[in-house]
Amino acid sequence: MYKKTKQIGAIIAILLLVGLYVATLVFALIDSPFAEKMFQTCLFATIAVPILLWLFIWVFKKTDKQKDELEQTISEGASKEDTEENHLNS
Repeated sequence: MYKKTKQIGAIIAILLLVGLYVATLVFALIDSPFAEKMFQTCLFATIAVPILLWLFIWVFKKTDKQKDELEQTISEGASKEDTEENHLNS
C-alpha cells in the first residue's frame, strides 16, 4: 500500500512540474502584463514545489519512523507482560 501511494504521489508531482514548465514557457512567449506576472509566479512555483514536496516526504518519513518505533515499543511491552503472566501461571 505504501509503495503504491508513493508512486501515485510521484506521478502527481511529475505532472505538476511538467505543467509548470509548460505554463512558464507559454507565459514567457505572451506579451502582456498579466503574462509577466504569471511567468514570475510559475518560476517561483517551479522552485517552491519540489522543495515543499521534499519537506512533505521528509516529515512523512520522520513520523512514520516514530510510529514504527512506538508500535515496536508497545509490542515489546505486551510481549513482556505475556511472558510474565505465563511465568506466574506456571
